[in-house]
Amino acid sequence: MFRWIPIGQLFRLDKQPAVDSLDEQLSKLLRQLNEKFTLIQSDYAGIEFEDNTGTTTITVQDVYVLIDIFDENGDDLISTADQANARIVIGATREYLVGFQVTGEVNVGGADLEVEVFEVSSSGTTITGITQADPGVVTATAHGLSDGDKVKISGVSGMTEVNDQIYVVANKAANTFELTDSEGVDVDTSGYTAYTSGGLASAAVGAVEVYNKFPNGSTQSVSASYLHAGTMGNYIELYVKNMDNANDVVFTQAHMFIIGV
Repeated sequence: MFRWIPIGQLFRLDKQPAVDSLDEQLSKLLRQLNEKFTLIQSDYAGIEFEDNTGTTTITVQDVYVLIDIFDENGDDLISTADQANARIVIGATREYLVGFQVTGEVNVGGADLEVEVFEVSSSGTTITGITQADPGVVTATAHGLSDGDKVKISGVSGMTEVNDQIYVVANKAANTFELTDSEGVDVDTSGYTAYTSGGLASAAVGAVEVYNKFPNGSTQSVSASYLHAGTMGNYIELYVKNMDNANDVVFTQAHMFIIGV
């Protein structure tokens, strides 16, 4: 038998969040899961952002951007809460219940947003160059990626516009690949700052995606919980994609957690 850890306890919330979808939906889901699974209470972690505002800058339409506004770690055991890097480090190779909830708005023009959880590999390939071209071409020796794979770019100096975003690989060769957005459109880096050094190309696998309309100036929420087979040492990260334009998203609340099952 399991003992459910309430979201409020996991995140040490002082008050109920403005949107109670995580608490209520998770409670219902856990009651259903109890018929088939046993929750492992010794493996869990969570990160959060609340009672503040934080902006996620959108550079390119239809490119996934890391939601990096988290400012507090929840309780953790085996898996590790790492709000400083906007991620949870998976503690074991096993199945997890993963959940998230975000609240925010698109202040200019509104937009349809997609929020998606990705498992990002902790063993990326070193980047040695990115062209200023349409499309941008990444050099990463023996990257091992295939056309259609999703890849997170991080830690680049110079061309920082590409950092903490997930692209789709196209026209790959042994040591290079082109950057496209989630719809297969080339990402034009010709106007970006010139690449100088560093960076990692890390394979990313999408776990669950949720869509919602965010009318101009209207505060909306997106939430989901699901089962995910995680790999020890990899990262659980939360991303947002603006499907209509390149307008920024202002968040007022965000929670993300994993619990071993």
